[in-house]
Amino acid sequence: MTFLVSILSLLFFSTDVVNSDITSEHLGKWQYEVVTPDITYKGILELSQPDGEYAGAIKSEGVEIPLADINIDGNDITWTMNVQGFPCTVTGTFEGNTFKGNVSVEGLTMPMTASRM
Repeated sequence: MTFLVSILSLLFFSTDVVNSDITSEHLGKWQYEVVTPDITYKGILELSQPDGEYAGAIKSEGVEIPLADINIDGNDITWTMNVQGFPCTVTGTFEGNTFKGNVSVEGLTMPMTASRM
């Protein structure tokens, strides 16, 4: 019985450490660009993890848009946000100090890139 408890404890503690290391490398500030047919939007993407839950916001030209439904799985991330009344979905992948992804809104998909600040 002691052996089983020891193994279970090891598994639980190991999982917590691994998940912390994987996600923490993507938190912080990122300088982003979203290229649309009309204009290129630039700003700051902030990702944090207060109280164990992911949080974030897009900041540009004095406007802050909160992120919702943030999911980080290894190097992949997804989130939703509401921009001027339009629901948007963002999907992408982190590669070191860069991020490449897409913003989808009303059937239109636009590329998004970011670099760690």
